[in-house]
Amino acid sequence: MLKDYPDVMNIDQMCEILGVSTKTGYKLLKNGDMTFIKIGRNYRIPKAHISAQITAEAVQTNSESSYANESDTAQKAVAKQILIQQYYEAARSGDSEAAKRIAEQLKQF
Repeated sequence: MLKDYPDVMNIDQMCEILGVSTKTGYKLLKNGDMTFIKIGRNYRIPKAHISAQITAEAVQTNSESSYANESDTAQKAVAKQILIQQYYEAARSGDSEAAKRIAEQLKQF
C-alpha cells in the first residue's frame, strides 16, 4: 500500500493515506500526533513515521473494548496490511527479531 508513495511525503500525501482532510492533517502535525520535518513553510513527513503511527493507533484501538465504526474498521484494515508488509520485509531481510515482534502485533487483529 505505501510502496507507491515516496519515503518522505507532503501533507496531501499523508492525508490521502490516512483518509483525513488536509485540515485534520495539519491538526495532527500541530498536536504532535505525527512526527514531521519543516522545510521553510512546507511540512515533510517520513513514510516510516506514518506507518508507525497507523500501527500504534491500530494496536491501541484493537485493545480497547469499544464498538468500531466503519472508519475505524478501515483504519484497522490499513494498519493490518502495513504490518503484513513489514512482516514480509523483515522475513525477507532475515531480521527474525523484527518478524517475531510484528507477528505478535498481528495476533492482536
